[in-house]
Amino acid sequence: MESDFDVLTGFVASATRIVVTPNTLTETSNLLRQIDEPARTQIYDQFRRIVRTTDEYYIQSKLAVERKDFLWLGLTDSTLLQAVSENHELLTTDSRLHYAAARQGLKVVNFHHHRQL
Repeated sequence: MESDFDVLTGFVASATRIVVTPNTLTETSNLLRQIDEPARTQIYDQFRRIVRTTDEYYIQSKLAVERKDFLWLGLTDSTLLQAVSENHELLTTDSRLHYAAARQGLKVVNFHHHRQL
């Protein structure tokens, strides 16, 4: 939805720093391919801008799969939990990831709570 994009853009614009993992960038890129043109090109342009300005943290998969919550969350979410520290706030739409991060005392925001439905 266009309003979701606007809300997300607001989060990105207000962030002092954006941290991503290669796993999340790959999943995002794959999801964007499913969007029809001309919106896909416009969104990919924004995605490219965001990627250029983010700090990319590489988390070895062998570390992520050793996490207790790996079987419940999968690889990408496990790498995010491995990368997030008390200095970061995690933004997600995934209720399982939100719950796992909150349970671990991490700062986490569920994007769904900010959507304009």
